[in-house]
Amino acid sequence: MITPCPHCYTRVVAKPDGTCPACQKNTRDLRGADPTRALLRVAQGDKLPAICCDCGEAADRCVAVCRSTQGDADQPSGFVQALIGLLISWPMALYFFLRGIQNTSVVRVDMPQCQVCAQVGLPEPQYVDFKNARMTFVVHKNLQEACQWQPAS
Repeated sequence: MITPCPHCYTRVVAKPDGTCPACQKNTRDLRGADPTRALLRVAQGDKLPAICCDCGEAADRCVAVCRSTQGDADQPSGFVQALIGLLISWPMALYFFLRGIQNTSVVRVDMPQCQVCAQVGLPEPQYVDFKNARMTFVVHKNLQEACQWQPAS
């Protein structure tokens, strides 16, 4: 049966002994678990309610969480590209540069966060899905429950 792990909040099928395959903790042991936290998957462009993702209180601002990646793993590094440009030609360097821009994926999500929690730091996504332009966060349950239209999976 698929259940959320109380330690890493990932939905998993626990091993027969109750161990979570994601974090290796016992899903039956609630010591150290935070019941006020839950997973929330947010797609780029989603408008979230004004509830702080960290403390669950009212939030009067949103912060942008951006992540990017290169889509082509076989592309040479920037140093190698520059070296090729110097040794071969500038058109080849321009080609590699433009190829890198074309293969870059960027996901941006606006997360509600109050001023007090912002002093601790920006929300950090647990997982980024570049293909579908969405991020998964561990958030306060108040925000997750207010977003019933978009449960995490």
